[in-house]
Amino acid sequence: MSAIGTAFQFLTVLPVPGSRDLAAAVRWCPLVGLVLGGLLVAADAALAGVLGPAGRAVVLVALLAALSGALHLDGLADSADGLLAQRSPAERLAIMRDPANGGFGVAAVTLTLLTKVAALSELESGWRWPVLLVTPALARWAIVGQCALFPLARPEGGLGHAWRRGATPAALLVATLLALAPTLLLLRLAGGVLSGVALLVALLVGWLAWRRLGGVTGDVLGATVELGEALCWLVASGLGRLG
Repeated sequence: MSAIGTAFQFLTVLPVPGSRDLAAAVRWCPLVGLVLGGLLVAADAALAGVLGPAGRAVVLVALLAALSGALHLDGLADSADGLLAQRSPAERLAIMRDPANGGFGVAAVTLTLLTKVAALSELESGWRWPVLLVTPALARWAIVGQCALFPLARPEGGLGHAWRRGATPAALLVATLLALAPTLLLLRLAGGVLSGVALLVALLVGWLAWRRLGGVTGDVLGATVELGEALCWLVASGLGRLG
């Protein structure tokens, strides 16, 4: 149970007791996502009689960012500034360490948040709650696979190394079951599509980081979560219109 608590401590602002063993917590990332998704479902239901779709979308996106401590948004901003800069890998990594956000980072965060709000505003009511529930889990499942597949960009240690140690085949199996079982049970074929979207985002972002940085970092993992959520919600809103 302490490993589960550690996952919540690292990925959320929820006051859950845990340990210092981040590597053991990696497999439980999708469980954290399911809890966050459940809180989104509850908030959406509570606001249904008060706000319209657009207003609820804004609140839900803000709530998810707040519950995550804006951790992944910060990673998205840093990753955009570093990955999109025309510099050497070492210079890109230095840019990503800089706490100040540049133009690429601001644009990436703004566009991602706008995409989330627009997608949730259009998400059909028939499967709105299952999509809200499972998407945070899918995005956090994808980074377990990303960390297992790609090398680390920084050899000096840090949180990325703990994640890398924890992304074992057994951990990936547990994370996959936690994410895909509810997704496929609730959404069936559409759940398979959303799972593929989350995985594709992780592969593409991981590949870009490998080419431009030499591997992934904690910021890259955060960016993958944000982009995975945004694109899964966007695809889900499109699938809803297709029936």
